[in-house]
Amino acid sequence: RLSVNGADINPSSLYQGVIGDPTLDTTLGVQLHIPIAETGKINLAYLWQDSNSTNNIGFGTYNRRNTFGAEAMLNFGGIDVYGAYSQTTISENTNSRLDNDNAAYEVALKYGSGALNFGAGFRRIEQNFAADGAWGRIGTLWNPRNVEGFNAMVSFAPSSDLTVYGKGEFLSGIVNGGLVGSNDDINSLTFGLDYKLSNSFNLGLSYEDVKWDFNAGTDPHQRWYTFKLGYNMSDSAKLMFTYTYSDVDAKGRALPFTGGGRFTGGLLGTQLSVRF
Repeated sequence: RLSVNGADINPSSLYQGVIGDPTLDTTLGVQLHIPIAETGKINLAYLWQDSNSTNNIGFGTYNRRNTFGAEAMLNFGGIDVYGAYSQTTISENTNSRLDNDNAAYEVALKYGSGALNFGAGFRRIEQNFAADGAWGRIGTLWNPRNVEGFNAMVSFAPSSDLTVYGKGEFLSGIVNGGLVGSNDDINSLTFGLDYKLSNSFNLGLSYEDVKWDFNAGTDPHQRWYTFKLGYNMSDSAKLMFTYTYSDVDAKGRALPFTGGGRFTGGLLGTQLSVRF
């Protein structure tokens, strides 16, 4: 857990990582998996997470987080239906300290017919939702909170060698306070294609555009252009080269907009994947 100089490599704390947030010391969890014949499955889960220390950041002293969640993955006549709900409660032992605006839920539909696949959904993550895990990225903002909105995706494969796709998410703030407010919007669009050049080489191109539309002040933008070239070394090994060019203009706003300035640059990466 700790590096050679004592830094916490992967810290997990009780409430959104704020200054002084107690680090987790104990976790107890249960999960119930319910298969539903050939229709799908339902998962239920509950977590008790405690810290040996306490903190107080305005809503009372706390040292515990309880999280419960449920998700359903079902299929009806070729239509995939997904739904999930989760909620966190911050408390001091058994005395609740933060139990409002603390839920997250998502619903989605997906349908595929031959070369065409498309889907749509809606999600809402309230400002006091504080679970561990990952629920997506909007530009440089990971695990967004206090947002809700619709999303959609479509992919089309005109041949076995070519697939083109696009996806978007259109979010708005729920309440004022924090990074986004109730009159602020975030629109994220991604387009790309994957092409099989030969049995050995694969090509990928993508473009991501994130526009922040604030009710007051400047509106940052974030754009990424990515090129991928994959080489199939064998049936179980693949080598991937990627190059991403970024263009981020914070227009004077602070984090997560890279300190307020404009930055452009490139990142070259390699990845070796081996299956056993």
